[in-house]
Amino acid sequence: MVCGNSDRDVLTFDHKDGRGEAERNQMGGQFPTINYYFMNPNEAKRKLQVLCANCNWRKNFDGAGITGVESISNTKLLRSQLIELLGGPTCADCGEVDERILTIDHVAGGGTADRALDT
Repeated sequence: MVCGNSDRDVLTFDHKDGRGEAERNQMGGQFPTINYYFMNPNEAKRKLQVLCANCNWRKNFDGAGITGVESISNTKLLRSQLIELLGGPTCADCGEVDERILTIDHVAGGGTADRALDT
């Protein structure tokens, strides 16, 4: 899973045990969590690793943020169908074809506002 990407703009902190979201919620967000690990480097070395965004997506693809086996399979199916509808599994920017790491992006921005309409 080590791709060799060293571009700091795309590197992420990954929780080896997969509990990053729960920990960020408990600590009050991303910045307090990063600050905590900065102040506790031995714990950071034990619990975290640095992955590029693509390797992080690949590692967590099988259920990241989704609860329940049925929800995972339904979400993957709908996501795959939407990718096909939008032209197939190829990144419009760089040509990447690994569907696990592709994201669906609003062409003119506004994704946050669109998601707010769903609530």
